[in-house]
Amino acid sequence: GPGPATSQPEVTARDVEMLTWMGRYGIVTAAQVANRFFSREDGGIGSRAARNRLTTLESLGFIRRNIPFARHPGVLRLSPAGADLADAHIAPAGWVPAEIEHSLSVVDLMETLATEHPGSAVRTEREIRVDRGAMGRGRSFGNERRIPDGELVLKSGKVVAVELDLTPKRSPDVARIVRSYLRSD
Repeated sequence: GPGPATSQPEVTARDVEMLTWMGRYGIVTAAQVANRFFSREDGGIGSRAARNRLTTLESLGFIRRNIPFARHPGVLRLSPAGADLADAHIAPAGWVPAEIEHSLSVVDLMETLATEHPGSAVRTEREIRVDRGAMGRGRSFGNERRIPDGELVLKSGKVVAVELDLTPKRSPDVARIVRSYLRSD
């Protein structure tokens, strides 16, 4: 007869897509997930629907929520189970509070660039590191190629390296960064 449902919520294709997207960036906020996956045709954002779905995914053990600082929005990362379910082939992001502001700003920047350049694709730093590691390069040291915060692959095939610095850099530091890109392909 009628009564409360006893089964767990079903994981949808959109859930897997969200988890994959989260894994590609490593750390995101619920607002960023809502902007990406819960935009409505009228231009609004389904923030409540996003929060509800993220709470469900958290209760199923696919994501972790951390509050890094007082009065700071919670940040979301994949759990090992979420990484297994995601189609990103990237391990869950570590917990590094000092990098949160930069990481979240990179998500906003890369998503804005992708929107401003229809037909483009985004490659995140985490994806680039995995690809280089798979090719025997791993992290960039010394003369190794620089790993940008992201890459925007334009519709034409041109790849644009994206660097986001939230703190001022001295001229020699900027020159060193530019030289490292000039050495790469």
